Amino acid sequence: MSEPRVAGGGQTWDDQRLRRQRAKRLQEQMRQRNIGAMYLTDVNLQYALCMKVPGSAAFVPAQGDPIAFVRPRDAGWVQRQGVATAPTLYGGSSTWEPGGEAEFARFGQAIADLMQESGAGALPLGVDTLEAAAFLALQAPGSASSTRVPPSRWHAP
Repeated sequence: MSEPRVAGGGQTWDDQRLRRQRAKRLQEQMRQRNIGAMYLTDVNLQYALCMKVPGSAAFVPAQGDPIAFVRPRDAGWVQRQGVATAPTLYGGSSTWEPGGEAEFARFGQAIADLMQESGAGALPLGVDTLEAAAFLALQAPGSASSTRVPPSRWHAP
């Protein structure tokens, strides 16, 4: 459990409480907008999870707990902060690199599977930033379940 931190003015905050409140507010907004889940990186991940983890991303379903996609060396620390983890889905490779196309196909399938498991089904997936190849992998016909969200249903903040 994290200890409250003291800011310059003597104000204290609790990272765990802040993380729960932020997730709750984000998920309320997602449900109001019929967004099934969000795939977040960088500053948006930092806000939603109340932590900065280089090279990571997060899957935040409209209902349920977020999952941080982290490198193996970061997994223990993130888990000790109370956040579920999974291995990173792709390492920033390109489709023209050996194995790149297969890596992005696995990424697309993994996100589609998470959408199903979280109950998001055919609802849109919100994305903040994503490489073009990863975005295309999320739309590739036949590379994931039939619940793949059509491109016209995607939302970006």
